[in-house]
Amino acid sequence: MIRPFVSVIIVLSSMIFNLAVAAQPNIVKPYIRALPPGVPNSAAFLVIENPMSESVVLLGAETEIAARAELHNHLSEDGVMKMRQVDSIEVPAKSKVTLQPGGLHIMLFDIKNSPQVGQQIPITLIFADETKITVMAEVRDLREQHHHHEHH
Repeated sequence: MIRPFVSVIIVLSSMIFNLAVAAQPNIVKPYIRALPPGVPNSAAFLVIENPMSESVVLLGAETEIAARAELHNHLSEDGVMKMRQVDSIEVPAKSKVTLQPGGLHIMLFDIKNSPQVGQQIPITLIFADETKITVMAEVRDLREQHHHHEHH
């Protein structure tokens, strides 16, 4: 009689553990802006989807190609767009936040060995609950995309 009970406990514990592991933000569409010649800094963009019932907070990021990575936002001050560092980015429960050009983004400073368009670069996102999620971000030439959109 005890063996079936122990088996049920083991199965339930495994299911709960798997649910806990699966309960993390989803990172969608990560990419890095290609560097124009002579420019040492770039930015990374992505979407953070939070399927959980509690908010999650992105505290930072790191990547092997940059000396440092910081969370930034573009703000309008007296009609002038300015970029400012932010301490964190909160993603509300059952919601998503898009890091995109002209808004929230991850600044990459002092980039080493300028990555080529199409290259996949690992970026590790660091959350307040100590979760770390590494994604592969494709290097994209945003000037080409902008130019392409102007003609259509």
